[in-house]
Amino acid sequence: MNHKIQIGEVLKKIRKAKRITQWKLAHDISINPTSLSKLERNICEPSLETIFLIASGLDMKASEFVKEIEENLELSRKHE
Repeated sequence: MNHKIQIGEVLKKIRKAKRITQWKLAHDISINPTSLSKLERNICEPSLETIFLIASGLDMKASEFVKEIEENLELSRKHE
């Protein structure tokens, strides 16, 4: 599994756990809801700026968001 897939999975998992809709998160961080949907579906990859925006919208630090992605990647590698 590659990092692009991990980003979308983690983004969606955290967003849903916090009970935030795609529309609300996109609106709060001033990005197009379609762009956020594409990120979650791994159609595109976020820029560094977008990672910071997403983390902020999820009320976490970018480093915490990246750590979640890394941990998810490690877990998926153990299950391969």
